[in-house]
Amino acid sequence: MSEQIPAEELFHNYYHYFLQSLARLAESAEDQCASGNNFNVAWELQDDLLRDASGVLIYQGSGLSAEQRADIVTLVEELKALPTSVLSGSRNAAGSLRDMNHPCWSPLRGAASALIKTLEPITNQNRAYFHESKP
Repeated sequence: MSEQIPAEELFHNYYHYFLQSLARLAESAEDQCASGNNFNVAWELQDDLLRDASGVLIYQGSGLSAEQRADIVTLVEELKALPTSVLSGSRNAAGSLRDMNHPCWSPLRGAASALIKTLEPITNQNRAYFHESKP
């Protein structure tokens, strides 16, 4: 018999990984490629952010303000609108760097940096949740 994971725990897990991916999105192309081991960096980053943002947005008791939710939704829409040419699936440094240096990523990097600051109160709650949840 499997136990159901409480909604609050699911939210905090999704949020934790969303924040990690958001921090990666805010990095330079070179750092993004290095942290992604130059393997399908653009697609992996987009996929991680879309999945984890969905998990964050679904939980109504998250404490996210309407503005924070709207900012996440806007980021999701922008990620979905990325040109397929920058999601090449490259498995080498040159291809990954080419994809991540495309100009379409620049405004997303800025949006990610701003969103990290906007989400700081939720981030603090998330860190406290994990700190207090440790046995």
